[in-house]
Amino acid sequence: MSLFMAITTVAQEKVSLSLQDAQEYALEHNRTLENASLDIKKAEAGRWQAIASMLPQVSAGLDYTNMMG
Repeated sequence: MSLFMAITTVAQEKVSLSLQDAQEYALEHNRTLENASLDIKKAEAGRWQAIASMLPQVSAGLDYTNMMG
C-alpha cells in the first residue's frame, strides 16, 4: 500500500509550462505524428528504390589469365 501511495504522489506533481512549451512538447511526443513521419520516410525510400530499379544497371567483371605459367 505504501508503494502505491509513493507512486501516486510522484504522479501528482504539477508541471508549469507556457502555451508554446506545451505545444512543442505535444508535437515532440505525439506518437501519431511520429508514426506519420516515419511512414513518409518509408514512402520516400520506396520511391527512390523504384526509381533506382528503372535506371540502367552496370555490371562489371575482371578476369585474369596467365598463359606463361
